Amino acid sequence: MQGKLVLQDPKDGNARELLEQIKAEKQKLIAEKKLKKDKELPPIKPEEIPYEIPENWVWCRLKEICEEIIDCPHSTPKYLEIDTGYYGIDTNCINEKGEITNLRSISLESYQQRIKRITPKENDLIYSREGSIGLAAFIPANKYICLGQRVILFRSSNAILLSLLKFIVTDENYKNRLLQKHRGMGAKHVNVKDIIQSFIALPPLFEQQRIVKKIKELMQYCNELEQSINQSKELNEKLLQQVLREALKKFEG
Repeated sequence: MQGKLVLQDPKDGNARELLEQIKAEKQKLIAEKKLKKDKELPPIKPEEIPYEIPENWVWCRLKEICEEIIDCPHSTPKYLEIDTGYYGIDTNCINEKGEITNLRSISLESYQQRIKRITPKENDLIYSREGSIGLAAFIPANKYICLGQRVILFRSSNAILLSLLKFIVTDENYKNRLLQKHRGMGAKHVNVKDIIQSFIALPPLFEQQRIVKKIKELMQYCNELEQSINQSKELNEKLLQQVLREALKKFEG
């Protein structure tokens, strides 16, 4: 997100004010013991900033605009063949379009064990941090779901639209910046600390709404274009098969 997708409007206000509102709301939740106090985050250094953004946007750490960022338990739950009504979600459950393709059944006991740190709720964002890094999907309503393996949970504040947050953290630029911090020779993964301290460009709330609308329009256009291309390929294949059949008939004759 570089501030080039839609026009800026001075009436939108300043994202810095939005960030201050988030901090105030967090302090209130901490005082009410509904939220744990965050560890102090390091300031964003000028040399870390990858590109310029509009003056009314602000760079911020991801944890600043999330109420919670929680890692999965470091164990694999025992998945069951029968549908128990309790489910685990991991990287095998999410496709590249951000859709949940399946949920894996677990026992009630396993579910209760795995929600000790946090109980996932509707619209929490599940993000894969190992293997297929950068897959993301929202927790659906009316489901008892816990974190499986190799995923992390984001619970955002009201400072950022949920759909925009998903666009940002699945963007190649964001993922590449995370992967640059990968250490070691093993399977690529992203450390929780690096995700917490990762940073994003935050627009004012009204501009966020316009950005989301524009992205959805562009995605719809891309889907229609892809469908048109696939239909053209199918038509060309049918024509080619017809030509080959006609040629074979002449050859046999």
